[in-house]
Amino acid sequence: MADAEPDVYVMEHARAALAKDPRVAELELDVTVAADTVFVSGTVGSEERRQAVTEVLRELLPEREVVNQTSILSVGSTPDSERIE
Repeated sequence: MADAEPDVYVMEHARAALAKDPRVAELELDVTVAADTVFVSGTVGSEERRQAVTEVLRELLPEREVVNQTSILSVGSTPDSERIE
């Protein structure tokens, strides 16, 4: 990816890569770019996926710093979960 690409293209390219890469496969991650830093936030299902987010972005954008602010969703903590008795 060229350094001269506008940040909006970098953000969209990164989001697409995170959604398509089987190590991550997350559609709901937020990616923002500020100067030479890429910030990613949202929720992933495991520590392995959280680490994969960083790996994918570093592979895609090796010239930029990656700040991974994702959190891990713990089982049973979803607000949309339904209790079955």
